[in-house]
Amino acid sequence: MGPAIWNMLLGAVMLVGGLSGRLTLIFSNSSPLLAVVGAGLLGYGIWQMVRVQRGRKR
Repeated sequence: MGPAIWNMLLGAVMLVGGLSGRLTLIFSNSSPLLAVVGAGLLGYGIWQMVRVQRGRKR
């Protein structure tokens, strides 16, 4: 469950930073692209968390 939390935390920071325009994706200097990558990482972390929780119920 630890990696899922880190992925969600990092994804949220990247998403907020990209949407606010204060952070940019390295090598591209694109804030919207950073927000998209952050949203993907956040979604992946949520998927990891759900997968772990479903595995414990069985």
